Amino acid sequence: MRTSGNFIQVPLINDMHAHGRKGELMERVVYHHGRRCAHVLFMPNTESPILTPKDVEDYRQELRRNCRGAIPLMTFKLLPSTSPNEISDLAAVGTVAGKFYPCGVTTNSSDGFSADFIKEPTNQFLAVLSEMEKHSMVLCLHGEVPDVMCLAAEKEFLSFVEFLVKTFPKLRIVLEHITTKDAVELIENYSKQTSNLAATITLHHLFLTFSDVVGDKLYPHNFCKPIAKMPEDRDALISAVLGGNPQFMFGSDSAPHDRRNKECYACCAGVFSAPVMLEMLVEFFDQHDSMEKYEDFCHKHAMEFYGLKKITNKVRLVREEWRVPYQINGIVPFYAGKTIKWRI
Repeated sequence: MRTSGNFIQVPLINDMHAHGRKGELMERVVYHHGRRCAHVLFMPNTESPILTPKDVEDYRQELRRNCRGAIPLMTFKLLPSTSPNEISDLAAVGTVAGKFYPCGVTTNSSDGFSADFIKEPTNQFLAVLSEMEKHSMVLCLHGEVPDVMCLAAEKEFLSFVEFLVKTFPKLRIVLEHITTKDAVELIENYSKQTSNLAATITLHHLFLTFSDVVGDKLYPHNFCKPIAKMPEDRDALISAVLGGNPQFMFGSDSAPHDRRNKECYACCAGVFSAPVMLEMLVEFFDQHDSMEKYEDFCHKHAMEFYGLKKITNKVRLVREEWRVPYQINGIVPFYAGKTIKWRI
């Protein structure tokens, strides 16, 4: 990383959790990742989910056409019906990870895993994880228990994470978009024993608390799952990022929805952070006098955990204030209308 006066040159982001969508919506959103990222791990909970090797191949090609500049990393959606026999074929087409969604906790997750399943996983599911372990696939977890009060759903999920770590000591596991002090402590405690459990932390969870979603007014564009928690939880996330533990890495969870699907009586969960993530991450580390930590959190930790190809391309930013647009291609971005101090 090089600095010179009002300029800075930083490595491209490895974004280990993003939603590229499909079709016309993809065309409106993923180019933001192409400008800012080296690798992007795209989630499989699309309108028609990514389940089979053909789904993976087709989605990869669509992403490559629209996300030029970044390498798409592919995932498949785990279902209660997933068979162990499917894993080798998914691995053969370069699928990096399988994503576990509890039932109904976020967008397109109604086919996910129930609270009862999380309490008592089936032998078939455990066999699937055993196959993933053999094929060096990563297990990515959306860490919330269904039908639990939203502020407690992540904490309730952590015992399942511990069960998985103990049952599959060689399986690499990522607890996605953590939001609580409890999750931070879990990752830190296990990092003393194993390097196979990691967590992603989003940009928006470093800035938001519950009051920024449902404070003096309702702010639907700050609503995501898991929902932002208490100030002490946000402070724990900030400390984790600045602390340099290699088990914490960046995952934007940038999840775009059309404005009409956010400003309605039952709005979709998701924060569209892709258009500002690089600039705001640089500002975050700059504000904390920790620019030397940017490369570790935003690039190196993911490269080491996922075994990614080293990409040396960098992007240059200038210290110049600009106002985030209120709308980009029909979607309201994170920090809309507010000022950022760094610009690509």
